[in-house]
Amino acid sequence: VVLAGFSPIFVLSEALRGVLEQLYPDAKIDGSSVDSIATSLRLAKLAEGPHKRLFFIVHNLECLPEAHQAILAGLAATPGIRFAVSVDSLWAPLMLPSDTLAKFNFSREEVHTFAPYQVETAARRPNSRPAYSDPVNRMQQSSKASLGLVLKSLTVRHRELVQAIAEEQLENGGKTGLTFVKLLEVTTDRMIASTASKLRSLLNELKDHEVIVWKNAQDGGTVVHLNYSTRVLERLADGEEPDAESDDENNEAAE
Repeated sequence: VVLAGFSPIFVLSEALRGVLEQLYPDAKIDGSSVDSIATSLRLAKLAEGPHKRLFFIVHNLECLPEAHQAILAGLAATPGIRFAVSVDSLWAPLMLPSDTLAKFNFSREEVHTFAPYQVETAARRPNSRPAYSDPVNRMQQSSKASLGLVLKSLTVRHRELVQAIAEEQLENGGKTGLTFVKLLEVTTDRMIASTASKLRSLLNELKDHEVIVWKNAQDGGTVVHLNYSTRVLERLADGEEPDAESDDENNEAAE
């Protein structure tokens, strides 16, 4: 079973449900969440016994949400289920929780082009390294740039995309994010990005700058989310400076 973790349209619950329907059609599924489906798959495999092996190949495990990584680790700890995963990150061993690593019980094999990681690190973290890369030195914490400064450093396309996400998120109450498929429809209508690869590239850059986050949805998929207050979302949706509100508050306090 091949799982394309790098794809933003990949849905783990659908993939595991497909495995159940093909290999264990009589298995009972209690609920529609990815955790329920994974539990049903584990029980079906335990009932079958370890004499038949079920192999999973996961591309870019680091791209999956931490909760989904933990669910796959639970499957990896099931007798008769084996995993081969790829991780494209210098900090991979520090990105996974200890209990997840213990369940996977990896036999690590390093395969690369022998090129240094300076280019990758500079592209993904231009200002500072992530906190988990230096967990001992907690005193050195770089100040996070304001949202307004970050958006100014990006292209018009990025700002238009953020504005579109803010508008759609506000229409859904401000708390619910957008699926990749829904967002692609919006960006196509607005002529921001008409292909999945172009949209994925824009979203990856916004995520690297910590403008957006990927959140787990109730159906087991992931959604794009702007994790800001309603007032900031409203300013973003109107194309206004998101940090102006903070500046006004500071000026009022000084007076």
